[in-house]
Amino acid sequence: MDYAVGALGFAAVLILMAMGVQVSIAIGLPAIVCLFVLLGIPQTFEVVSTQAFGLATDYSFSAVPLFLLMGYVAMVSGVTTSAFDAAAVWLRRIPGGLAIASCVASVPIGACMGSGVPATAALSKMAIPEMIKHRYDKGLAAGTIAATSTISVLVPRAS
Repeated sequence: MDYAVGALGFAAVLILMAMGVQVSIAIGLPAIVCLFVLLGIPQTFEVVSTQAFGLATDYSFSAVPLFLLMGYVAMVSGVTTSAFDAAAVWLRRIPGGLAIASCVASVPIGACMGSGVPATAALSKMAIPEMIKHRYDKGLAAGTIAATSTISVLVPRAS
């Protein structure tokens, strides 16, 4: 029974994704339906509420809103524009200098946050608009910031 429900859930995910439904809905909806089938209604609500509370109170994600606010304030105040203009002048002889500067900037941000996902979210608000302004390809700018999440978690943090 469990395997059949799992196989049907997987098939539902593939069908929903092929229909063009958003990935989060295409994965979440069959998962909740499968929980209803396997556990029943009361236990499903308990599992979903416990998981939602656990994610909302996770320490590594608690810093995300504040770092996004910091990135927005830095962007609006012009600090990031000045910093990326300076980096563009200093690194103009190196191909992809701003991309390299973004990778280097992700290291202390990731060390402060302790996780790659919030560091990437904060850096993307600051770096991608500036890289596009300096005529970088959108794909290169987004790919660089996405790749920096793997760098930022390599730095150990103090516990």
